[in-house]
Amino acid sequence: LTPDVWWRFEQPRWEQALRDWLTGEIQRQLEEPLLTPSYFEWAFGTVLRPGSDPASTERPLTLMAAESGDAVVLQGKVDRIDVGGDRCRVIDYKTGKPPSRKLVEQGLRLQVPLYMLAVAELLAPPGKADVDGLYLQVGAAAAQLALPGDKLPREELLAMTKQAALGYAAGIRAGHFPAQPALDCPDWCLARTFCRRGDAATGSGTEEPTDE
Repeated sequence: LTPDVWWRFEQPRWEQALRDWLTGEIQRQLEEPLLTPSYFEWAFGTVLRPGSDPASTERPLTLMAAESGDAVVLQGKVDRIDVGGDRCRVIDYKTGKPPSRKLVEQGLRLQVPLYMLAVAELLAPPGKADVDGLYLQVGAAAAQLALPGDKLPREELLAMTKQAALGYAAGIRAGHFPAQPALDCPDWCLARTFCRRGDAATGSGTEEPTDE
């Protein structure tokens, strides 16, 4: 980064954010000592590039539609994967707040659930697909969203994620991919058919938080 005037103000903020993150990370590892950070920047479906985890694979995550036989081929890169025994935990860092559980369980936020599918299929030992996920904010009072939740068990979450991804791909192939309106838009607003934000003050919009 260029050490300009902007960075003189940003550097202390990020130094504090990193200190807060490290404090939280120590606490998380004390609470779950059996999970060890094991993979960083683990990529799938793409050639191995500098900075990717050596265990990365060129194999993509392939989702097959049972009825039509259509395939959706995905690639991605997971920030971090913790491993302990038969368990794997996918961690995705955010500089903003994680998405709400409701959005994830409605199939409107597929990133971490798709990463869970990729790890279960391409990295976890055969037959040992006990994979969970975590959206984790970086900074003070970091918010997080652990998956799966009590109302939607892992198997149901991953099945829903697969069907949602296949559905979106089928819509795109058919030329049908309208903008997803914000969930809390009032009925009287004419912009609700294309608006991707709700009330900015409450953070109720559907826009994806920033990846870190």
